[in-house]
Amino acid sequence: MTLIRFKAKEYMYPSVEDKWGEEQKMRYYDINVDFDGYMWNENRLRQKLETIAFLYPHDSYIRESSSGAGFHVRICLDEPIHVNELLQIRDMLSDDPVRVYLDRLRMQNDSSESINVLFDQKRGKKSGEWIELSSFLADVDYLKLD
Repeated sequence: MTLIRFKAKEYMYPSVEDKWGEEQKMRYYDINVDFDGYMWNENRLRQKLETIAFLYPHDSYIRESSSGAGFHVRICLDEPIHVNELLQIRDMLSDDPVRVYLDRLRMQNDSSESINVLFDQKRGKKSGEWIELSSFLADVDYLKLD
């Protein structure tokens, strides 16, 4: 497998004169999905990852989560999507349901907390390197959930 250094897009929020105004802050250029290992068996996870690879064949990346028990998927978009669409897609892709629920609460309560977050480090452990999802799926031994 070839490792890829993931480079996030620059987020430029427009001035108030922009056509979206405040609405722009509700738009996202990436979809981040967290697959916790305890919720998945190998076949179900492979099926879900293949669905993502089919729907988003370019600019889809995956890495091992910091716990080592699950995976993070990042889908980079060319055009921003509204936060409501982001949450619907994450729900459809079976993102961690607690994570989606808490992000919905943050949005409903106009919280200043970030949503759609995947941690690079948690409890002193680092997440793996980003690799292309298609390369990951092509590797026969990629998935070892215990």
